[in-house]
Amino acid sequence: MSEQLGVSRTPVREAIRTLELHGFIEVHPKNGTYIASFDTEELQDGLHVRVALEELALKQALERMNSRDWQRHCDHLERLIQSMFAAADELDPVSDIELDMEFHTLMMDAAQNRILSRSWKLSGASNFIWSLEHVLYPHTKNELSEHANRHVSLLEVLRGRNLEACVDALRHHILRKINDIQTVGTEQDLQNA
Repeated sequence: MSEQLGVSRTPVREAIRTLELHGFIEVHPKNGTYIASFDTEELQDGLHVRVALEELALKQALERMNSRDWQRHCDHLERLIQSMFAAADELDPVSDIELDMEFHTLMMDAAQNRILSRSWKLSGASNFIWSLEHVLYPHTKNELSEHANRHVSLLEVLRGRNLEACVDALRHHILRKINDIQTVGTEQDLQNA
């Protein structure tokens, strides 16, 4: 690979290490490097990790941001949701996934906790979002619009700044996908039988 790219082995090794760290690939010494796959249990575990990190970020953001800053933050989230609706109109699920990741990363960064943001990035949270959405992602205009509408519902609660209501809405927003994972897992089991 280093010969094909015209670079030394060091950057290739570092790139492989980074991909492995984020969970995109699996390295099996003396056997090869493979694209990672996720089973149902791992996807569910990833959602629970995501909830824990995002709940902490939400709590800290509400504590650390004054009302004006929180309003600006919510306005930024609203602009992302409007872009999700535009992606639905254009039948562009890839843009919608990217906007979804940006939405949740922005929520993480609102905590103003660099360690938490770093943990979010190192946990491969975006990978869990992508891998999960790739399997379950809506593909019709109606499904994409419904996905954006779920973010609208979450944002409505976030604007109220009620900690308990915000945490509950966030948890429901993320964990509702567990049923979808179980359904997809069951369908794949039936297809493989």
